[in-house]
Amino acid sequence: MSQIFSTPLNAKSQFTRNLNKQEVDDWVAKQLAILRDLFPNAILYFLVPSEFYNDSLDKGQLAQADELIESAVRRYNHDAADEVIFIRQDYYPSVKYICDTQYHANERGRTWRTNKLIEQISKKQNP
Repeated sequence: MSQIFSTPLNAKSQFTRNLNKQEVDDWVAKQLAILRDLFPNAILYFLVPSEFYNDSLDKGQLAQADELIESAVRRYNHDAADEVIFIRQDYYPSVKYICDTQYHANERGRTWRTNKLIEQISKKQNP
């Protein structure tokens, strides 16, 4: 277990991913409708951010949750005739990229995440 500051890092999920397809669909559609209403002319990106988990977490469950979200974004795009772009950011490669939780990047992690995001957006714009 890695030590960050004086507190041991517990890089385990603090919640269970919601794998209920209807609930995920409804939540994503609601969030995107609000964003589209606020930003009618913007290119919208639905981003699942970087996280760090040690080997004890079920990566299959994470992949299933990501697929549900991506599918919900596609469904929203179809139903609303929109073009929201889905991006799943890579997981942090090491505990050395985070500070106090699996979600909070340190300076190194922020730089890594920003560079990865630039790459992913570029690939989406220029496939």
